[in-house]
Amino acid sequence: MSTTASSTDLDREQIVVFSLPAGEYALRMRDVKEIIPYTPPRAINANQAMVQGVISLRGQIIPVCELATQLGMATDRPHGNIIVVESGDVIAGILVERVEEVLTISTGDLAVVDAAAELTNTIAKVQDRLIVLLDAANLLANL
Repeated sequence: MSTTASSTDLDREQIVVFSLPAGEYALRMRDVKEIIPYTPPRAINANQAMVQGVISLRGQIIPVCELATQLGMATDRPHGNIIVVESGDVIAGILVERVEEVLTISTGDLAVVDAAAELTNTIAKVQDRLIVLLDAANLLANL
């Protein structure tokens, strides 16, 4: 029995799909530390407008960001989940309406849209759905 990954395994990755006011977005599973129910963050005076406050997660204080604000959307809808994202040494919570599902996609289903902003330039085509795949490193770059 071989433990080597097949080429089809290497051509696939998992994404976490979630809702925002403008539709479906996703993060790569490798960047998602965990998903927790929404907890109102403790307000702080932050340098970034997207930072809504902080939460304590098993003793670690992490910033919580309003992703809709960062993407230029209205933020009048309720939050259902916080996705805890990790990129390098940075860990932050991302507020989303709700986590929809975890999907396994083929890397062939990803397209880069040069005209889009760097944060939102990759689109996953899943059947008849177009899901914006966010880059965690770019998302957390200013924290």
